[in-house]
Amino acid sequence: MSGLGWMVLALALLVGVVVAGEWLLARRKGSVRHVMAERIVLLTMAGGFLGAPFWWRGDPDAFAWMLPPLAGRMLAAASWAFAVACLLALLRPGAAQFRLIGVMLASYLGPLTFAILLLHLDRFDPARSVTWSFFATVMLLLPGAAWLILAFPRSPAELTSPMPAQWMPALFGSVAGLWGTVLFIWPAGPVASLWLWPGDALTSRLIASMFLTIAAASWAARGSSRLLVTVMASVFVYGVGVCLAGSANLAAGKPLPVAYLAFWALGGASAAIFLLMSVLSRRTGKTRL
Repeated sequence: MSGLGWMVLALALLVGVVVAGEWLLARRKGSVRHVMAERIVLLTMAGGFLGAPFWWRGDPDAFAWMLPPLAGRMLAAASWAFAVACLLALLRPGAAQFRLIGVMLASYLGPLTFAILLLHLDRFDPARSVTWSFFATVMLLLPGAAWLILAFPRSPAELTSPMPAQWMPALFGSVAGLWGTVLFIWPAGPVASLWLWPGDALTSRLIASMFLTIAAASWAARGSSRLLVTVMASVFVYGVGVCLAGSANLAAGKPLPVAYLAFWALGGASAAIFLLMSVLSRRTGKTRL
């Protein structure tokens, strides 16, 4: 299928999902601010769920620049992780959840867009339809992310009673942030297992953006058990996705990205434990009541 064909198909699917979501959200009552926030989150969720399969398949006209197969699958995993976070925000709407989505979007798109404009514009072909759709999406979501952060400032009322293992998101987020920062600033380092795309700085920075997003989200969710559940659900989805992406490399006869697999497998396992402890903690609390 041509690039224009992919764009038309993706747009049609996006419109269909957004219309369905709009029909569901229209039943809710809320302020104009909450209505706007829900629509931004809905658009992000729809784009995440719908874009991921194309990027996982590695369709050449599905993304704004050519991605190596592993990077394309990791992008798809990040997309699904975002979609799950947005779904949880829509299922349990509130100022804190909306702001968290804003933080995640800003952390993912902000540094990447700055790097693209400063260093990587030569990687984009204006003759490709997907190039324009990429920049149009960024121009919509970045201001939307900024608005979510500014319109829903953090409140002390969001702090909840301590839940078990709150140190897990903080620790994992800190390590992810350190790795992501180094990879973003220095995309062609000397250790092959850590710098998988030393000749493709833009792709390295794309992958680093998800590391930075998890770090920023972990910090933004501190002190709130509900927000930490959203963050760790995203970590779980991304961890599973990275492990599947690495396994696909093995199936194709390519080297396993061992360091990435180990780190995100640990993250996914930690997230699963955290989420299970959260469920058990809530059930115990209800029993005591």
